Amino acid sequence: ITAKNIGTTILENNSGGYITSKSSGAGSKGVFIKVISEYIESEYNDEMAYANIIKPGNKMKFRISSSNDIDIFKFTSPVAIYDYFDIKITYEGDSGTSTGKDKHLRWELYNNNVELFGSGDLSFKSEGSSTSLSTKWLNTKQGYVRFYIKDYWKAYPSAIPTGNFIVEFIPKE
Repeated sequence: ITAKNIGTTILENNSGGYITSKSSGAGSKGVFIKVISEYIESEYNDEMAYANIIKPGNKMKFRISSSNDIDIFKFTSPVAIYDYFDIKITYEGDSGTSTGKDKHLRWELYNNNVELFGSGDLSFKSEGSSTSLSTKWLNTKQGYVRFYIKDYWKAYPSAIPTGNFIVEFIPKE
């Protein structure tokens, strides 16, 4: 494949990136560009001021590392055409320690002024199961979503997820 007007050859690489080269001959120099399929949360994102930012279409992997851990993500739409988001949460599983029990996760949705607009409990039956929340009724292009383990579930260790989640903000028009 040759990019128009710049004479650069782009070759796909098996590790999710691309190699570009000014020529395709022997001795040509290339540049590796890594394509990020998902980001990984950075701690400590347990307060709104330290929320990990996720842009539309990006995915972020996170883990509730203990029954007291809180993970907060800020979503924002830099493009005015997006009216709202679906927030998709996928559970990747329990890293080989699955008990066969449903895993529970509490969510809270806030607008950009940190006013609570909705909350609830998510239940994941198996590895790879997912669910979506809609921000259509939130009437904001920016806000926060907070995930944690509800106090009730702390009494049931087999209901606490120990694996990774993927959160994704999917823009809707």
